[in-house]
Amino acid sequence: MHIFELTHFTPLKFVFVSIVPSIEAYSIFAFFKSILKASLVNAKYRSDAQLFSGDPRNCWLTEI
Repeated sequence: MHIFELTHFTPLKFVFVSIVPSIEAYSIFAFFKSILKASLVNAKYRSDAQLFSGDPRNCWLTEI
């Protein structure tokens, strides 16, 4: 994903417009992307564990 595509999102617009001129832009982007990916993976495994243990909390299948 090109870094300028993220400037279309209004909350990130100012942040990325100020970061883009710097050389650290891609390393900062990769850092936040890895954090986001890790949190999403943890949330998925947490919901799967609750699904298999029979815990209805935070399980998207119970809302269907």
